[in-house]
Amino acid sequence: PGIIFLSEYGCGGYYVLVINGEQSGKVWFFHSDGYLNPCCIEGKQLNFYDWFENWLDTSLNQLNNDFAESKS
Repeated sequence: PGIIFLSEYGCGGYYVLVINGEQSGKVWFFHSDGYLNPCCIEGKQLNFYDWFENWLDTSLNQLNNDFAESKS
């Protein structure tokens, strides 16, 4: 196998980690209809660490926002 599924995006979309070849260590977005695109932020293709850090930051921000809204 050349990829590991990292997470489901929904509606047939998945984040995958490439584990072989030139793109090894990079994260791509795969859709069951055949769409495949590298994950990038500000033009930089994400490796696993960058992707995970972005996911974690986004998740924590959402939790903080949800918590703040529940207190108001």
